[in-house]
Amino acid sequence: MSTIPVSVSPHETLNTSKGVITCGELFHVPLDEITERLKSQGGSYVRRITIRRDGQLLNTKHLILTFSSHVLPEYVKAGYMRLSLRPYIPNPLRCFKCVSGILKLPAAGH
Repeated sequence: MSTIPVSVSPHETLNTSKGVITCGELFHVPLDEITERLKSQGGSYVRRITIRRDGQLLNTKHLILTFSSHVLPEYVKAGYMRLSLRPYIPNPLRCFKCVSGILKLPAAGH
């Protein structure tokens, strides 16, 4: 049994945490640059929250930060700013029959 090669890798989503920062000063900074600067603080990925208005996707000043730790830091430093971090809670998933959010009868299979 000792001759069987074994590879071990951390789970991609269970060993991460996500938080949201709000910063208007980072609105025009590319996400790649923000990601690179946050690597020293444990950040691994940055995504901008977008909204749809009049059929167009618009960027907001809110950023979702992914950290390679299961513990979310209290704040991050971006240049001279100290930005407080709040937990990211995604919108609930709904099936295609329940999209309106008002349920008269439960969808089949639930």
